[in-house]
Amino acid sequence: MFSDLSAQRGGSSLLCRPASEDQGPVFERTSLDYSPSTERYRVGERSFSRQYAHIYAARLMEMRPLLSETAKHKWGSDVHIRKLCDLETGEQCCIVGTLFKRMDLQPSILKEISEE
Repeated sequence: MFSDLSAQRGGSSLLCRPASEDQGPVFERTSLDYSPSTERYRVGERSFSRQYAHIYAARLMEMRPLLSETAKHKWGSDVHIRKLCDLETGEQCCIVGTLFKRMDLQPSILKEISEE
């Protein structure tokens, strides 16, 4: 492509066609069909928003009975142990669950990579 543009302008450079057969033979470049076969190495859509969710869930499943027993020991056996999804308005209860604090200003390597 570049050598064709250079040949159209004329002039004498290494990228130009020889002016005559005396300067050397002219070889035509052959083109081949190419089909990329790298699709199997491409990384699909990745989501890092829930990457530790299974660890948090397993930890909560193990700790829920222990935390419930500790709450009953501290506040009495009539304390209501609830999940966040089971809350009722005006009821006094103990919530056992996992909290996630969203911190937008905290440096994140994943955010930096995704912006690049």
